[in-house]
Amino acid sequence: MKNKYLSIRSADGLYWIGRYLQRFEIIAKESIKTFDVVIDIDKEAGKHFFTKLTKDINYNSAVEFFYKTVYEVKESNLCYLIDQARENATMLRDILDEDAFMFINVIYTNLKERDRKSISPKEIEKLIRKLDSFWGRIFLKTQHGIVQMLIEFGQTVEGIDMKLRLFENDENINDNINLKFDIQKLNTIGIAINPEFTPVRLENLTVSEALQKISSCVNEIIRYES
Repeated sequence: MKNKYLSIRSADGLYWIGRYLQRFEIIAKESIKTFDVVIDIDKEAGKHFFTKLTKDINYNSAVEFFYKTVYEVKESNLCYLIDQARENATMLRDILDEDAFMFINVIYTNLKERDRKSISPKEIEKLIRKLDSFWGRIFLKTQHGIVQMLIEFGQTVEGIDMKLRLFENDENINDNINLKFDIQKLNTIGIAINPEFTPVRLENLTVSEALQKISSCVNEIIRYES
């Protein structure tokens, strides 16, 4: 049901909470995998990873790669991403579940107040588990209203965006079953929010075209809900 009290700013903020947290989760998980690759197989793997995200990173060791992933890569480091999610969540505390805010704040506080030199993949794995608790709270069926749907819509958009950037190419974009499932989920949430939502289809698109398509579909949600 349309919530006439939800402003454009609020709807947009909820959407971006979902996007920033999903980006945090994917970069965190992939950086842990890449950390091991840098150590054992390919020292340049961290550079290849961030190149796919159009970001630059330079490092001399796996430890330095991981540190910069958490704290320094421009607008894609984990600390920046959780800070952006928390900023949006703080502005929306009057409509955001208190426990959900708590999980975001715990992750933020851990990264901001800890000894940065001691950061390790194991510490980030603990924070990923905290984020799992946040998603669990959001996905509770008994509380799944428009606030939760907007966050989930943002999460799904970001998940598709990151999969396209990290794992796809123009040749196999139509064959990825997981991507097809994500698109189906995106369309289900979109229609639940806005019955006139135009279902997204990525068939016969290049990765660049697909990224543009995914990015543009949010306008039908934010404008409608607001």
